[in-house]
Amino acid sequence: MNLAFLTFQLRLLLCLTVLGQVLFSHTGYACTAFAWSQGTDEWVGKSFDFDLGHGALMVNKRNVRKHGLRTQLKGIPVRWVAKYGSVTFNQLGRKFPFGGMNEKGLVVETLWLSETKYETNTKKPTINESEYVQYILDKAVTIEDVKLLTRSIQIASIMAPVHFFSCERSGRCLIVEFLDGKASFSETSYDDPTRPRFVSNSPYATKANLKESLDLFDHLQSTQATVIDKDLIFSALDAVKEKNWTRWQIAYNQTALKVYFRSTSAEAVKFLDLKSLNYSCLGPTETIEISESEPGDISSRLRPGSYAQDRKNILIFAREFSLPNILVVHANLHSATSLICEDRKAKGL
Repeated sequence: MNLAFLTFQLRLLLCLTVLGQVLFSHTGYACTAFAWSQGTDEWVGKSFDFDLGHGALMVNKRNVRKHGLRTQLKGIPVRWVAKYGSVTFNQLGRKFPFGGMNEKGLVVETLWLSETKYETNTKKPTINESEYVQYILDKAVTIEDVKLLTRSIQIASIMAPVHFFSCERSGRCLIVEFLDGKASFSETSYDDPTRPRFVSNSPYATKANLKESLDLFDHLQSTQATVIDKDLIFSALDAVKEKNWTRWQIAYNQTALKVYFRSTSAEAVKFLDLKSLNYSCLGPTETIEISESEPGDISSRLRPGSYAQDRKNILIFAREFSLPNILVVHANLHSATSLICEDRKAKGL
């Protein structure tokens, strides 16, 4: 390891430590995620509550070789090839999503959890908490896949203490938490009210989480809706909306493979049909700003993503939290150099 690279890594580690400390001091977030079904129709709702509301919806391609952001002087980043395409919601450029759904209907969402203590000092390859979301969407179909993949890695945190809500297309859901330095898995239940398909910012197996779940599901049942649709999901998200904090609301229809979203800066509902997308990595990554104002189907409005756009979104984040420019440079450089299309490689392109 040469001196210049070692110096760069040391500066980066210092910046990432600062980032973690800054975000940890912002504990007012109250994100919510839940699953709801009727018959064979499966939905997941997510409320994203945070200081910032900027970001992009991104279409992630299949057969792209990736590796995790190196954040430690020792330890090996996770390396993988995306098996499935996905749609994600990103504030920090490509490869750093906060949540999304893949083409097989698996949803993964991230929520704040102050009690989190990540696994450390193992020989497992490392990945940060945001890349973990992409890793799972790239490789998993079922919650059994999620468990297997999670056990094979350790999270090297760069941002925040979080837990994860994953639901497969059949409606089975799993909460992944890191408590007392090890991964724990809690599978939810359709029928047992003590294991709700709901998670917020309390550890899953606590009275606080249970009470919040009962309040939300009471709201859903009080509507006496005979059909589950995006409007019902958004009404439930409105019921848990946090004034001055809620930035995005997302409704995933896992059965139809469609995602609906709106934001406080653009309240009209937009949607995208995942079945209509081209996931070949021979084409460019496609994206649209979450603040897109025109309602309806956004498929014709998707545009090729650029690292300039990624950098702009990372800069917004960095300026809000007074973060050093090195973090912006490294995150942007990592995105630009760590994604390799295996299809292009096979064709000699």
